Amino acid sequence: MSERQIRILMIDDSELTLDFQAMLLERHGFDVRTCISVDDVAAEIEGWTPDAILCDVNMPDVEGPDICPRLHGHAALTDIPIILCSGLEAEELARTAGAWGADGHVSKSEGIEDLPHLLRELCDPQGSTLG
Repeated sequence: MSERQIRILMIDDSELTLDFQAMLLERHGFDVRTCISVDDVAAEIEGWTPDAILCDVNMPDVEGPDICPRLHGHAALTDIPIILCSGLEAEELARTAGAWGADGHVSKSEGIEDLPHLLRELCDPQGSTLG
């Protein structure tokens, strides 16, 4: 049985950021889909369910604290972990992720190189083959 790629849905209003992070994750064997807005999520996940969602903190189409509840409001995403990704300072980003109900966080400026490892740990902590 072959190992299924970990599926990541990335949401960011910066196409440059999406391109860079998608390239990084694809190079590490992830199956990545991207959305430029939270409003685009429903169309992107039709017939495809991510293992995790990586979402920017500052999105123009949704107020910050509403990001996680809005994403989890999609039936297919109810139990999918959400990782906030931002250029905020690490301490502020950690507080924001906790307050908003996110499952994790990663700084765009300090630690983006650790993103593949973080996502693997979050999506497959036992190292088992995803089914």
